[in-house]
Amino acid sequence: MDEWGCPVSTEGVGGRDLAALARERDDLLLLSEALVDVEAARTTDARLSILRCAIQRLGFRRVDMAERPRSSSPGSQFAAMTNSVITEAGHLVVPLRAVDGTELAALVLGDPVEPDCFSPSRVRMVELFAQQVASIIENARLFEESQRERGRGDAIADIARAINGSLRLSEVLELGLRHAMDLLRTEAASIGLVRGDCLVLIANAGASANELGLEISLDDSFSGQAVRGGRAVIENDVGSIADYRQRSAFVKIERIVVTPLVAASGPIGTLTVMNRATPFTTEDGDVLQRLADQIVVAIANARLYEEARETAEQHRRAVEDERRARQVAAQSEERYARLVESAFDAIFTVDSDGRITSANLSLEHACGKPREVLLGMRAIDLLDARDRDAATQVFNDAMTGAPQRAQLRYTDPQGETRTCSATLTPLSEGGRVVGSICIVRDVTDEVRITEQLVQQEKLAAVGELVSGVAHELNNPLASVMAFAQLLLTEQGGEGARPNREALEAIHQEAKRAAKIVANLLTFARQHQPERAATDLNRVLEDTLELRRYSLRSAQVNVVVRLDPTMPLTMADPFQLQQVVLNLLANAEHALSSWSGERLVTLSTRQDGDLLTISVADTGPGIAEEHLSRVFNPFFTTKPVGEGTGLGLSISDGIVREHGGRIRVESHPGRGATFAIELPRTSPAPAARPTPDADPRAHSCSVGAKRLLVIDDEPGLRQALTMYFQARGHVVDSAANAADGMQLASTADYDALLLDLRLPDDDGDNVLRELERIGRAPRRIVFATGDPESAPARAVSLAGHPVIGKPFALNSVASVLLAPGH
Repeated sequence: MDEWGCPVSTEGVGGRDLAALARERDDLLLLSEALVDVEAARTTDARLSILRCAIQRLGFRRVDMAERPRSSSPGSQFAAMTNSVITEAGHLVVPLRAVDGTELAALVLGDPVEPDCFSPSRVRMVELFAQQVASIIENARLFEESQRERGRGDAIADIARAINGSLRLSEVLELGLRHAMDLLRTEAASIGLVRGDCLVLIANAGASANELGLEISLDDSFSGQAVRGGRAVIENDVGSIADYRQRSAFVKIERIVVTPLVAASGPIGTLTVMNRATPFTTEDGDVLQRLADQIVVAIANARLYEEARETAEQHRRAVEDERRARQVAAQSEERYARLVESAFDAIFTVDSDGRITSANLSLEHACGKPREVLLGMRAIDLLDARDRDAATQVFNDAMTGAPQRAQLRYTDPQGETRTCSATLTPLSEGGRVVGSICIVRDVTDEVRITEQLVQQEKLAAVGELVSGVAHELNNPLASVMAFAQLLLTEQGGEGARPNREALEAIHQEAKRAAKIVANLLTFARQHQPERAATDLNRVLEDTLELRRYSLRSAQVNVVVRLDPTMPLTMADPFQLQQVVLNLLANAEHALSSWSGERLVTLSTRQDGDLLTISVADTGPGIAEEHLSRVFNPFFTTKPVGEGTGLGLSISDGIVREHGGRIRVESHPGRGATFAIELPRTSPAPAARPTPDADPRAHSCSVGAKRLLVIDDEPGLRQALTMYFQARGHVVDSAANAADGMQLASTADYDALLLDLRLPDDDGDNVLRELERIGRAPRRIVFATGDPESAPARAVSLAGHPVIGKPFALNSVASVLLAPGH
């Protein structure tokens, strides 16, 4: 019995006796059980231990882990057939590779129990088992690393929220230090600010408070290296530096990481952590730098808040003392000019009625209104009408004394809707809230990038789903087409005409369905940009097939006017299909709620060396003020949630990469026309493909052959068997790799039709096994529902024909019965 449970003749297995086969079976069972244990193990050491034990049970007393030798013994009998080598000392060295092929280490096997432990089959068995274990270990390591990075990212996000949630500088510093120590598990941490040529320690944790105010020179210190270099400095053996002198006595430094605190104006200080049981890594430096960046923002906000609160308090006291009020007002104006006016964020204050009482320059730029117009306006009047109710509620909540945050929309001076993040902090006088200070940051790009990433993930998931469904549809379609063709060849005479017309209808509709499936596979598959001779008419027709049902459901009529003389041009057909698909989708959306005529016209034409594709609709058209902006990224006239504003921008980029351009012509109420203009870059027109041949024609006139069909579709096997038997050939068939191997090992076949994807194995593996045992027919043809997949291209490059399902029976016959290699 072989590994599939089938009888094997002694001739087919090269003379190996039954005892050897039974031993191989037991070894395979042993390794299979060991792989289950490896999968269940929780640590790398446990997995390696299981690996060693399993190989020892195969007959090797010595199993060590070592570096792979750079050269093998010149006389090694395995050098030409495996990746393992036998060293001069008589040890077998088996490589352990990661998923990407990188060699991680090597197993050194010695002291074999029996002489045949170094047989090729035993070596190959050890190689396969070691590779499986290496893959499991590498996958586990990658998973643990991703989980660790995700946990660390979540921790950074929580820390950022905690730090940015406080507006008091002392609380910000305390939170930052505590989280830095917790995140990196260190004994101490400190924050210092740059003052001239020195760094002044303003906060620490895990040490005495007496060190606050300590000055550290920037010339010859770790802090100076971080400030000048603008990146983290890591040292895991401070004591080994001969000339290094510690500036502080509050903690003895053994290991240290210093990261710069960098504001918009440049480095303003450092965040330092010191000492832990394990050495620091560059990853620790990156994590601490991310935390430092959050602390810088929190320090700036806390300073601004404290400055604003101090200004308000001084203003309240100034009412009681006129002289003191003038002095405070002058100081307040100076601080406002220095801090508020130079801020990138829009900062303004409002009174209890929500009217603006002060504003900085950034607010003027954001809304396009001068300060004299802004003062006295209601702040909510600057917002998009859709968010005014929500903004009113946020303002009312802030007037209760609690700081508030909200994400709102507004219109910039160019008329574009943008998104901002607003923070409202209550202003109090005499224990009563009299208004709020508002800090507004434009987050439009961040929000749009997030939406784009989400949309891309959704499209990728839909593409995978469509690809899988399309591939599965090809198998039953192949059976339908095959039986239709088979019955067509048997129909003859006038009395059979009604049946023949029905069969021809079945055949044509199956071909139509197959074309739609092929288009879905083409569109769903990810392609690298690649230029080839492209028929623009074919691109338009294939794309229309993808949208035809949707257009028909929306009651949109389609008129196609293709120039039959259109030449081929060098282009990427998949990218152009994406452009046309986007234009069709936009036209359908424009007509979906249109009460007038719903018509889309697709056309192609040639003007000299300029090739043009046009998509025109009879919808509402595009407003004149929007025509110049339709190709701008993120600009869209669709309602929220129905468009990202990226389709036309991406389409414009694709066409420009082809050396062409997209033009748009539109008038309100009279529809819109998008024209794709491409240069003709092919040297001469290529011959167009001929139509599919009649299924009754071109039958192969060859002598009787013995054929083997291995395919898991029973209908397709039956149709192929009936077709070839009717032409005098002997046909055997199998539904899986195991049955097919059994047939091939007991009979000689002239040709083999082999499905590339079988339930129990892949077709290319079946071919390799047949070649190994010397039972491969001279002619081998592969069949698959996705002829553009990576496995299909691989066997095609190896010299074996590949036929895409569904197929014409006469086409299969012409390929399968052609002379073999």
